[in-house]
Amino acid sequence: MTRATMPGRSAPMAVTARTGMARMLPHMRPVARKTLLVLSTTVALAGCAGGGSGGSGSDGAAAPAPEPAAAAAPEPAAAPAPLPTLEATEGFATARLTLRGPGGEAIEVPVYVASTPAQRSRGLMDREDLPDGTGMVFTYDADTSGAYYMYRTLMPLSIAFFDADGRIAAVLDMEPCTSATPSDCELYDPGVAYRGALEVEQGWFADQGVGEGWTVDLPDDLPAAP
Repeated sequence: MTRATMPGRSAPMAVTARTGMARMLPHMRPVARKTLLVLSTTVALAGCAGGGSGGSGSDGAAAPAPEPAAAAAPEPAAAPAPLPTLEATEGFATARLTLRGPGGEAIEVPVYVASTPAQRSRGLMDREDLPDGTGMVFTYDADTSGAYYMYRTLMPLSIAFFDADGRIAAVLDMEPCTSATPSDCELYDPGVAYRGALEVEQGWFADQGVGEGWTVDLPDDLPAAP
């Protein structure tokens, strides 16, 4: 074997297979023990970590899913607006009739009642307004025909003509007549025989979806036409 000289030392050290191993073993054993101890500790910690992970999957229950939010209760339907009240004026009685649609619709309408020839001739002349959702009903004791006009009538109106069963046969819109001569006013003829007519503010029938095929249900205590 050869000899090697360690830096910083004056005495040479023999590196032989036997003496070298004999001298190095005491220095290697503590390192090996420390390495084994570190490895054992690492394996033990890894085992604990793995066991903890596996334990949470087998021993612990999964977190429950959140319950779905309860559906919000529907808001109550808004109460219908109260019907306007009509005061009996100019000798006209008042009443409430019901408009009934083919789909089961029902609309109450407060009305003035024009049941005499004088009342029917007067109608809604000289009135500047009519409460929304109200009107005037014209009644006859037999089927009649003929046109209406708007002489001295200040507001636009819609008129529904109905037969003896109350069924609406025609609906027309009418405009005020500004002429001082009745014969100059436009005539509004339904072109059918009718037993009564209902006038309301213009456009109200359309807004409510009321038209031909609807029925005017008159109250039993409505003043009879003479």
